[in-house]
Amino acid sequence: MSLESDLFTVLKTVCPQVFPDVAPNGTVPPYITYSQVGGDAPTFLGREVPSKENALISVEYWSTTRLDSKTKIKAVESAITLATTFQGKPDGAARSVYTDDVDLRGMQQDFNIWATR
Repeated sequence: MSLESDLFTVLKTVCPQVFPDVAPNGTVPPYITYSQVGGDAPTFLGREVPSKENALISVEYWSTTRLDSKTKIKAVESAITLATTFQGKPDGAARSVYTDDVDLRGMQQDFNIWATR
């Protein structure tokens, strides 16, 4: 499995609606979006291709209430931290986000994830 497919599976344990990058127009909350916002790219002096890959993944949980979003982003943090298909950890605390065009409240948190390449 790949890092992204494993992450998708883990996030689905928290919320049935999970989308890479952005949710389709008209998606009814709650839902999760995630995107890769960076990561480490290890290289070796012997020029071997690493067997692991790293990604800094930003996860957003969107809901109609801040309380739901705050509760669920903690569940996301637990699910990623306890995952057995990759090694993930928070890269800082969650932060609140808001989108006024559809009046949604969310929580966003970045995770540093190492997985088999």
